[in-house]
Amino acid sequence: IITLTGTGTPLAIDATFATLTRGNSTVNYTGNGATVLAMGNGTGATNSYYNLGLKPGGASPQVLGSGTLDVNGDLTIGNGANTGATAATNNPAINLYGNLTIAANAVYTKGTGTTSFKKTGTQIWTDNTSGQDLGTVSVSGSNAILSLGSSVAASTLTININQTLTMNGANTLNLVSLINNGTLTGTGGIINLSGTGSTLSNTGTLSLTAS
Repeated sequence: IITLTGTGTPLAIDATFATLTRGNSTVNYTGNGATVLAMGNGTGATNSYYNLGLKPGGASPQVLGSGTLDVNGDLTIGNGANTGATAATNNPAINLYGNLTIAANAVYTKGTGTTSFKKTGTQIWTDNTSGQDLGTVSVSGSNAILSLGSSVAASTLTININQTLTMNGANTLNLVSLINNGTLTGTGGIINLSGTGSTLSNTGTLSLTAS
């Protein structure tokens, strides 16, 4: 486990002369208002994160850097007591290959970049707050299965061909727009579409049944 306590930019990697080999490590940013280096090397073993924790120790959210942020393990936002992170400053694209957990009391401010769930297999999206809007979200891996661990929120959710989202019980999916080109299934869950320009597009399989 690597814990970065700095409040500025505690991690920087020279693009020409340095690499970070991640292994199965966990990097926790704990500095109040710290800038988080966005490393985008897909599933490569270098210059990408495995597990990433955005856990500021105070009221100032951490700032996600520009570019592409690849997290090959789990992403955790918040420490259960303080705020979380903002993507609104630099608008990175975020690729997640593991689970996403938003801790209680965390606040996440969306950017204009897309958050993509890309794991081959099952990954879980859990929000322990009243619902942090992730912005534009896609399920776009190779036969990815995104399972809800709680009620969640996004602006636009796209489920791509051959990808699946399962409601996993009595959870609510709060969206402005839903584009389902894959499979959306659940028993007892609720899809709540609301907001200006709210739309539903379904060219895939949509199967929701009462519990």
